[in-house]
Amino acid sequence: MKESSQTKAGLLTEISSLKKKIKKLEKSEAKFKHEKAALQESEFKYRSLVECSSDAIFCVDEKGEYQFTNYLFSSTFGKSPDYFIGKTFWDIYPKEHADQRYAVSKRVFQTGKSESVEVEVPLPDKALYFHATANPIKDETGKVILNLTHAADITERKQAEKALRASEENFRRSLDESPLGIRIVTAEGETIYANTAILAFYGYDSIEELKATPVDKRYTPESFAEFKIRREKRKRGVDSLSDYNISISRKDGEVRHLKAFRKKILWNGKKQYQVIYQDITAEHEALQKFNKLFSGNPALMALSSLPERIFTDVNDAFLKALGYTSKEVIGRTSAELGLFSQPEKQKKVAEELQLTGRTANHELKVKAKDGTIVDGLFSGEIIENHGKKYFLTVMIDQTERKRVENALNAAEETYRNIFLNSQIGLFRTDIATGIVLEANDSMAHFAGYKNREELLSNNFNIAERYIDPEARKKMIDIIKEYGQCENYETQFRRNDGSIIWIRLSARLVAAKSYLEGVAEDITDRRKSEELLREREERFRSMIQSSSDIIFIVDGNGQLTYESPSAARIIGYPPGYFLGKSPFIHIHPDDRDYVANDMDEVFKSVNPGIPTEFRCQKGDGTWTTLEALGSNQLENPGIRGIVLTVRDITARKQAEEDKRILEERLQQADKMEAIGTLAGGIAHDFNNLLMGI
Repeated sequence: MKESSQTKAGLLTEISSLKKKIKKLEKSEAKFKHEKAALQESEFKYRSLVECSSDAIFCVDEKGEYQFTNYLFSSTFGKSPDYFIGKTFWDIYPKEHADQRYAVSKRVFQTGKSESVEVEVPLPDKALYFHATANPIKDETGKVILNLTHAADITERKQAEKALRASEENFRRSLDESPLGIRIVTAEGETIYANTAILAFYGYDSIEELKATPVDKRYTPESFAEFKIRREKRKRGVDSLSDYNISISRKDGEVRHLKAFRKKILWNGKKQYQVIYQDITAEHEALQKFNKLFSGNPALMALSSLPERIFTDVNDAFLKALGYTSKEVIGRTSAELGLFSQPEKQKKVAEELQLTGRTANHELKVKAKDGTIVDGLFSGEIIENHGKKYFLTVMIDQTERKRVENALNAAEETYRNIFLNSQIGLFRTDIATGIVLEANDSMAHFAGYKNREELLSNNFNIAERYIDPEARKKMIDIIKEYGQCENYETQFRRNDGSIIWIRLSARLVAAKSYLEGVAEDITDRRKSEELLREREERFRSMIQSSSDIIFIVDGNGQLTYESPSAARIIGYPPGYFLGKSPFIHIHPDDRDYVANDMDEVFKSVNPGIPTEFRCQKGDGTWTTLEALGSNQLENPGIRGIVLTVRDITARKQAEEDKRILEERLQQADKMEAIGTLAGGIAHDFNNLLMGI
């Protein structure tokens, strides 16, 4: 009984202990479930954060094998995240890119430190750029077990940087290649930039040469004096002209006239001055010609300022015909002088001039200083010079009118004769129908008729004779847009069915709805052009296959063309010499006289004498070449010096052999003193050698 009680008590104790353990396990299980749920929630948040990230994210192990990628990373390649698991850098990228990524990842595993790098992602249709940061993932011992990399897409930034560089390059090129001369100068006048155009204006080769030339040598004396005045004003802080004219003295002594525009700009972050130069030499010379024409013209000519209409200049014919002196006219108006005896009519002419900018062939009576009336045929035009408007008038004495009319009648008769007898086809056609309204015999012959009468009687329709139906329509469109069409070439069917090439020039007479023009048979010329193209092609083929080397050197002394034979003869790769100096492989002892001969070719003083020199071949050996230069700088198709270079090494050796042979012959000649028999033997020996 006692044992039974003890057993029961033990069981109760054990049951109680088990209950406690069960409760403890239940608490542990509840805690585990809570921690598991928290971990799942944390993992979900982490994955959501990674998947929603604007960066591409991936994780690789020490071998560069992908363990994880987010959707943004995988979608960049058009793949799913699972595609990358187990693959390495080398499975995804070309070797060069894979090696770069592995090197970064390797350093992260070795140093345990993050590292950033810009990488390119080459795709089939484009390339993307990313700023990637590789971060080490460590275990509880501090060992790096993974490389977690997040990469931000910087493609747009890289493209913007590229576009900016291109824009800067375009801006610099636009300055360098501008037809206008451009200088950037400091407030003190020091040149810090000059483009090629301004150097060309002065005739200098470099900005250093421009800077080294004293200022007074760059101007004409008169223009230098004006320059000093402008410089002194700037030193005193007085605003100087922003645009002005200068006359410069080029390196070769030629005088050119420039228009200058000066303004403040920012250059490399500092305030400088930009001066733009326009070459107005042609305008200046044209003005001089105008002044010469104006002063020496037999017609009465006058120049008046507008709107004041004050005389600023009159020619000698004006003063002589009206009896005035220059001092009596300059600075006064026609009204003050009482020149026009018909003020109302003169007023109408002035109003027409003001409205249209020109007037022509108005009969006006002009009163001379002594009161006599001169009948004049009056024309005028508003002109502009340096922003100032002037009224240029021309008056022809009416006593010449009848002579002019008679001359015009004679000219009209001459024109009629020319029209009918011209070797060039002349025609007039209805613009709508194409029916020829008038033509000369030459036009009739082009069309295949005996004469104009036969052509006109057949209501010849030129529109139906174009081989290309669209050709006439295109020409009519040009005429309607521009009022005329010049040198329009097309094929044309003659009356007998034969086809010729013609060149047409026509203008629209809108008021009468017809075209007037000329036609020229250019069939022979077109055949000649085709023959010329064939000859050019043969010539090009000859150059390409020539045994001689052809080089072209531009005005800057750089090689711009080399024929294929250069590689074969000299032994350098094709294109090796392009952009280089022609002297680079010439023997040092030969360079000076070769350069001198080349300079003579540039100056066109070399009469065509070839130059021999030694040149180092691609294999290091030396060969003897002979070059002949031709100055083709003014030839628009070449713009350079054409050098024909020939390998004369064999010829030089032959000349040396000949020299040795001649020495031997001379020695043989001396044997004549031995006697007639010996001389005969020597003669036979000499003949034998000459035969060899």
